[in-house]
Amino acid sequence: MYFRFDCGNCGKSLKVREDAAGQRARCPYCHKQVTVPTPQVEGGTDESSDSMLHLDPGAIPVARARKKGDPAPPPPPAEAHTHAERSDGTNISMLIGALFGVIFAAGCVAILLPFRNSYFGELFLDRGWVPFVLLFLMGWSVAVVFLKWRKLQLQSASMLFDLLPTELGNEITPTNLHHFTTHVRGVPVEPSRSFLINRVLRGLEHFRVRRSAAEVASVMQSQSDIDANAVDSSYTTVKVFIWAIPILGFIGTVIGISDAVGSFDSAINATDVSTEKLTESLSGITKGLSKAFDTTLIALVMSLIVMFPVSSMQKSEEDLLNWVD
Repeated sequence: MYFRFDCGNCGKSLKVREDAAGQRARCPYCHKQVTVPTPQVEGGTDESSDSMLHLDPGAIPVARARKKGDPAPPPPPAEAHTHAERSDGTNISMLIGALFGVIFAAGCVAILLPFRNSYFGELFLDRGWVPFVLLFLMGWSVAVVFLKWRKLQLQSASMLFDLLPTELGNEITPTNLHHFTTHVRGVPVEPSRSFLINRVLRGLEHFRVRRSAAEVASVMQSQSDIDANAVDSSYTTVKVFIWAIPILGFIGTVIGISDAVGSFDSAINATDVSTEKLTESLSGITKGLSKAFDTTLIALVMSLIVMFPVSSMQKSEEDLLNWVD
């Protein structure tokens, strides 16, 4: 069940679920934090508010086909004819993510340079090229999670909009359809940035053309599947990173072992095996083994660090889609 309340800062009407009572939320109009009040159960003695008392605020108005004798609907807004918004409320720019990855890797190297002789300095700066690539992929993954978190905040805020206010009608009909469309397009969020707004607009515009509530319900189900697939596909890149980071660690392991074996081989085949030569060869062996094990350690730790927030973010977006449905 849903109920409506007015924002205490801007006075705009908002709609929330009853289980959100007492929680803090961000108003999508003024972007300030508000406390969701406890819904008040009103009596039925006030005849002047029958339209509010007898309406289930959690129910979606049922669209019906146009009947004979209904006045012809006014022409819809011009933008409704060209509605082709594609919901990109979950997609992240690859270029921005890659740029952030470069900045993240460069920043980590700059921080570690003064501590080059420390454990962490040697771990990242003296183990070949693999740690630099790992830092780049981790930075890219962090950028994806952060940008998706920002979009999720906007999506969650847009869920508070009262997109189908009963003041415009208890039902959606061809007569009042343009009022609902104009109201939805008037909210201060682009339809392409909100699953809910985009889906409601598509339903309204499909009803404008087809005049069939059953077909609108079918379109809404199809759009739900499209949104779910969009969310799932938006994690393809970061899932590749989660897979690639340990693989790069194993590549570093192979390189390190190869260096160690090469040093050991040169020590065996040397004609003049002096103490100095032997010490140098043993140093190369230990350095190669250090590179082998350290790159694997870095990769496995980074993979875990990336995996947990990505999984949490994906679950949050799936919960949002369930809320929209």
